[in-house]
Amino acid sequence: MPAATESGSFRVVHTVCSHDCPDSCGVLVTVNEQGRAVKVAGDPAHPVTQGFLCGKVAKYLDRVYAPERILYPLKRKAGIAKGPLKRGYEHEAFERVSWDEALDAIAARLKSTSETFGPESILPYSYAGTIGVLG
Repeated sequence: MPAATESGSFRVVHTVCSHDCPDSCGVLVTVNEQGRAVKVAGDPAHPVTQGFLCGKVAKYLDRVYAPERILYPLKRKAGIAKGPLKRGYEHEAFERVSWDEALDAIAARLKSTSETFGPESILPYSYAGTIGVLG
């Protein structure tokens, strides 16, 4: 469990990036009273990255709280060809589906792919994740 320190109505959670990089960057996430992350910064105490965060992680809050973020499962409508869609009209090609329907469809596709091409066809590489933290 990540460590946390309190400061007024905010708390700073000491955590680690979940990306599959060898240095497992230390991350300081400032969280407000409502539990919303309001700041992401590199941990200067991290022995390798010393407070640095890559562009992907430094912009997490922009993506996590973006108004156009997809919040529920979508399925391409029947008859809509795969491939690029006209910019600004992408939403017209998809319909909302239930979580159960989405997860069932994904599980069926993974099972079919595994049976046809072997399980290594689904994830053909080894994931190290935050193994640097354990090391």
